[in-house]
Amino acid sequence: MQVAIARPRAVVFAFVANAEAAPLWQAQMAEVRRTAAAPLGVGTTYRAQRRHRGVWLAASLAMTEYEPAHHSGGGGELRSAGPTAGTDR
Repeated sequence: MQVAIARPRAVVFAFVANAEAAPLWQAQMAEVRRTAAAPLGVGTTYRAQRRHRGVWLAASLAMTEYEPAHHSGGGGELRSAGPTAGTDR
């Protein structure tokens, strides 16, 4: 699948690489917050709330790759959002 976006590559990359914008384009992401005020790049960390198969999960995320306007990547760990975490129906 290809999608054409009528914006400069650097603008699109900056939007997608900023995990705090993920709830705007990823339906399963409810909230993402950067955990430090450092500039975006390798080592940037986030806390997130997301749904997976109807269950709310908390996520710790870290950016492990970052080449402005070209590539970013990262990973993290998901866990139940707690014993009172609900499910969507």
